[in-house]
Amino acid sequence: MNFRLFALLACFPVLMFSCQDEPANGDVAGLHTASLPAVTTPYPRQAPDSAWTPERCSIDWYPCPPVGTGRYQTMEDFPFFPVNDWAKDQADEQGMLYMHDIYQMRAEGKKMIMLSVTAGWCSVCRSQFPNLSTIATMYPDVAFLIIVAQDTAGEASDLAYAKVYSDGYNWDDDANIFVTNDSNFLFERYMNIAAYPFNAFIDISNMEIISYESGLTSLTIYSDAIQSALSKVK
Repeated sequence: MNFRLFALLACFPVLMFSCQDEPANGDVAGLHTASLPAVTTPYPRQAPDSAWTPERCSIDWYPCPPVGTGRYQTMEDFPFFPVNDWAKDQADEQGMLYMHDIYQMRAEGKKMIMLSVTAGWCSVCRSQFPNLSTIATMYPDVAFLIIVAQDTAGEASDLAYAKVYSDGYNWDDDANIFVTNDSNFLFERYMNIAAYPFNAFIDISNMEIISYESGLTSLTIYSDAIQSALSKVK
């Protein structure tokens, strides 16, 4: 078990594992050698004076601070690099997206963001995510943000492995699905339980976290969880 999972165990009071199998020492040679972009843009929490200006902090741009990682708190606006083709088409010239880009999708009728954190070694994840393409079609008013946090060996996933993971489920052409990695441990901070997969539902009208779920191991369970969360949004 790697240090990132130990960090989660130390930080979160509720310890409940969906995936109890250990990451195997899979062959990921070559996945970490590609010259890939890295997020270097300052985050609002690091540079509040320069980042949170009136023009960039409003109901039209993104909800203003305070932000937090817990239920009923506002999620931070930070950048990420998508790896699947549909999400890349939504990115800027540098190939980057921000959470505020997903927030803007409320103008298209989106009501909620479903944030899911997964790992290549996680067996329960392999029960949930084959259903994502179908779920995304069933719920066009939901944006799905998939965070590939670890590879098959339990190491931090880079963008190359996140792309391999995405390709395994053919998510390139699926609308409303964003796939990325978590090299800066930004998304995993939102995990209130040390469990993979971890799912959080975010009200897109105010970017507040409204509820959590762990492994959604069938299409029916997956759908029921989304319907329950949608019933809580405006």
